[in-house]
Amino acid sequence: MFLEIIALSAQDVVDAAAADGDRVELVSDMAADGLSPTIETLRDVATVATIPVMVMVRFHNRDFIYSQDELEQMAAFMDEARNYNIGGFVFGTLNTERQVDTYSLEYLLAHAGNLPVTFHRAFDCVRDQTEALGVLLRYPQIKTILTSGGTQPIAENIAHLQQLERQSNGQIKILAGGGITADNLPALKNAGIKSMHIGSLARHFGDFFEAIDIDYVQTLKK
Repeated sequence: MFLEIIALSAQDVVDAAAADGDRVELVSDMAADGLSPTIETLRDVATVATIPVMVMVRFHNRDFIYSQDELEQMAAFMDEARNYNIGGFVFGTLNTERQVDTYSLEYLLAHAGNLPVTFHRAFDCVRDQTEALGVLLRYPQIKTILTSGGTQPIAENIAHLQQLERQSNGQIKILAGGGITADNLPALKNAGIKSMHIGSLARHFGDFFEAIDIDYVQTLKK
């Protein structure tokens, strides 16, 4: 199983690696569902990271529709972040019709350098995920889509997640995430979902204010 773990600090990155995590998604402010980390955090992480660090590019939690000024802010952050030995970027862009905003997407991809990109859970807000995946498949730099499979709880979307994997045909990793718990993880595994993204499940007491539970996360990988 490929396992990506949400990290908020350099210590989280160290702990995620010790827990046999394959990759981390580095964010701040989980009360806002994950915003961009600070450059200071990136600097700290760069000195300790031994697994790929995917950096969130998101400065507000209002929506996934961005003005030109916001795109320029995001691009400037990406240009700076590339100096810190990161593994890639995480972002998602939509238009008012709840479709992938290809202008904004291409604008940001141009600032990702040669790094891989995850299209994040903005994907769960599109009007048609099959259509959206078809659009994203046109961009080789997009290597991952983070999704719960729709608006229903993730355990109810297993068949759809499987369909997305078939449609992607290995070109884009379908990373199941958003509401993965100890209760529904076995069903996802049994259904053949091979790539998962966890947040609070990785923490002591399921709390982002607590440290990553290294021993527990290791058991999840088995």
